[in-house]
Amino acid sequence: MKAEDLYIKLRETKDTLNVESIRAELARMKESLERLKQSYFKLNEIVEGIVMARKMLTELQEVDRNDRLSERLNRIVIEIKSLYNKKDPDQIVNDISYVHHELMELIKDIEYTSDNVRVNLKNKIEEINKLLKVYARILLQFLEEENVEVMTFTVNSSSIHELSLRKREAEEHLGNIKSITIDKIKKKGLDERALTLMIKLIEDSKIRVNKTNLEDVNRVSKTACGKRNSTGDFVMKSEDIVRSIKEIAERNIKDREKLNTAIEIAYEDIRDGNADFKFTEISESSPPHNACAIDGSRYIVPVQDNIFVIARAVLIRGNDKGNKEIPPEIEQEFKITSNYYDENIVGNKSILLMLQLETSLLDKCKDVNVIMIDGPLIDPPVYYQDSHIDGFPDLEDYTKMRAMKIIEKREKSMVIGISKRFSQRLLVNYFSNRGMKQISKSTENFLLSFLFLKYRMEKEIYNTPLSIGPIEWDLFFQHERKLEDLKSLEDAYQMYREKFQEAGLKLISYYYQKDFSSPIGRIDMLNLKEEEPGKELIYVNRWAVSQVKEITILNKLADDLSNVSKKESERLISLYNLFTMSNMEKEDLILKRLGKSNY
Repeated sequence: MKAEDLYIKLRETKDTLNVESIRAELARMKESLERLKQSYFKLNEIVEGIVMARKMLTELQEVDRNDRLSERLNRIVIEIKSLYNKKDPDQIVNDISYVHHELMELIKDIEYTSDNVRVNLKNKIEEINKLLKVYARILLQFLEEENVEVMTFTVNSSSIHELSLRKREAEEHLGNIKSITIDKIKKKGLDERALTLMIKLIEDSKIRVNKTNLEDVNRVSKTACGKRNSTGDFVMKSEDIVRSIKEIAERNIKDREKLNTAIEIAYEDIRDGNADFKFTEISESSPPHNACAIDGSRYIVPVQDNIFVIARAVLIRGNDKGNKEIPPEIEQEFKITSNYYDENIVGNKSILLMLQLETSLLDKCKDVNVIMIDGPLIDPPVYYQDSHIDGFPDLEDYTKMRAMKIIEKREKSMVIGISKRFSQRLLVNYFSNRGMKQISKSTENFLLSFLFLKYRMEKEIYNTPLSIGPIEWDLFFQHERKLEDLKSLEDAYQMYREKFQEAGLKLISYYYQKDFSSPIGRIDMLNLKEEEPGKELIYVNRWAVSQVKEITILNKLADDLSNVSKKESERLISLYNLFTMSNMEKEDLILKRLGKSNY
């Protein structure tokens, strides 16, 4: 054969074989084999996992017959069996991967459920042990029955089967000991009703029985069965208790029905545009900005004849240039002080000290567009006669300082107050003045929860951020009739109002909810009189996190980091004791060691 013919034949053979296609197919087959090999190991894990899951479920179902978990395991077994009928390697690999994932999730859920069952069993055994100790004390110290053996039950096992068995044994033993104790006490002359009451008092740790107080216990029990007395919990006949509770329940049901009707009318007024505020669905995005959040806390510790206050405020920054970032650096203010005044007086002053630290941090909120303060802008939301105590701010001086700091920062930044708890019933007062007197029996939070829920259900928007507002404080406080609990708030507001008006600002609030499952917060803001209110809400919404009571992630972090814990306060007080111990008189040391002081 000529060379030219041979070359032509080879070219034709190459074209017929399509070598590249064969190489690709071989590579694909190699990959499939590798995946099948990995799936083989997963399949072994699945088999072992199914055996383990069955064993765990069998033990769990002795106490908690969880059909949902069993059904999930059965579905997994069916999926495994169906693999025998499948030919496509890729489908087999994908199905094994899916089943493996489902089984691992199931095992996690079984372990979680089993842990809860173990905790509940141990708690119930401990409760029984507590009662057994009570009866043991009665039998040994009062009845002097040394021949009755009372035992308690250990809870060290991690086996649900053993714990369940232990619980049943404990319940049976308690029943026997209780019967023996009742029979013994009956012989002491108590009638059955008094006896039942006395056992209840003993079990609830209201009284202790011993040889010296039997007559007193007997007399109290009999009196409690037949008389009323305003000084005790167990002084009414059972039929009197049932009747009184029934009357209260029926009255509350009627009041709630009237209240719900009034709130329905209030909702329709807002929805139909017949109120001074409205529902708003928040969809607008915030522009790039820098933000900061401020929160504080304080801890009060009585030490000897002194009251210590430890206060801290923290500032957290957040940057949003399209993606939210939270730099790790924080700013903080810290102060520890003390005084000899009554703990209640120092308690009020400690709140002012904490708020003063928070307010002073406003100076460190530089180059930011938005400042989010934890709590209302008018904080504290009350005004009262305030006496001077060294080491603490005075209310009047603090109020002036806070108003001026907020106004100063408002020149370049939005200043927002975020209240996660609010007792001031602004909307309740508004609708009460519109003839809906029954609403005055509602809390602000109950009214708002109803309004938000009603709107979401009607519009079917459960994940949409929503607000109610604007609430202009000047207009709200023009009403002649005010709820009693708003009068103190009005006094506090007047302390700020003059300063705000001089700066051309007005205080406005909105109620805000991130989504259906999130808490409701009140958002306070200061607007120029000609400004359209509410633009601050888009920044709150940008940093808001679902189901977080502090509303935004920045305020949540500030709250966590500012917290003064009990352990931290104990370390500081221990240091104080170390410094003072060497200077104590002998009498002081004796009192300290006798436990006359807290630390």
